[in-house]
Amino acid sequence: MSTKIHGYHLKEIYRGLGAPCRIEALKGKVYEGHLHAIDPQTHTVLLIQLPNSNSDSQVELIAVRRDAITKVTIDFDSKDRISTEAMDRFMCSPPQLGMIDNPELAQERRAKLVQLFESHRIPVDINQGDDITTIIRIMGVVTIQPPYDVASIDAPSAVVRDRVRDMVHGWVQQGLF
Repeated sequence: MSTKIHGYHLKEIYRGLGAPCRIEALKGKVYEGHLHAIDPQTHTVLLIQLPNSNSDSQVELIAVRRDAITKVTIDFDSKDRISTEAMDRFMCSPPQLGMIDNPELAQERRAKLVQLFESHRIPVDINQGDDITTIIRIMGVVTIQPPYDVASIDAPSAVVRDRVRDMVHGWVQQGLF
């Protein structure tokens, strides 16, 4: 007989990684995001909250300790899932992601992004550097630096930046990138 954590067996938790998750906590607080992990020892739940086009926020990691949790709900059937690989990319800065150690990965991700933007007829320029410093410039104003993920997209205008981030995030969710 296996032990449950917040009402779920470990296999269920594993199957729920990246799925939308809601945590009800003490004092009526509610936390929502995508399930990143549940620590089997401390029962702390980690959620990833992604930025949306209505805010200037960055990707956030929310940790809720066992003693504050009253209920955890994982939406296993949701189409709004994030792959574990994508979650790891959201949480890592360029050196931690391994771009320095794996220039082929940097080239592959950069080429895929350029292809996706060009397929949508969005102007793309590449500021050639070495494999870990090459910057993609979209529409002349938006920059994407290694590791070429949602968090590495920047622009002078928050509206433009969020629009491009939403596009790339959508491609991630569709499995295109």
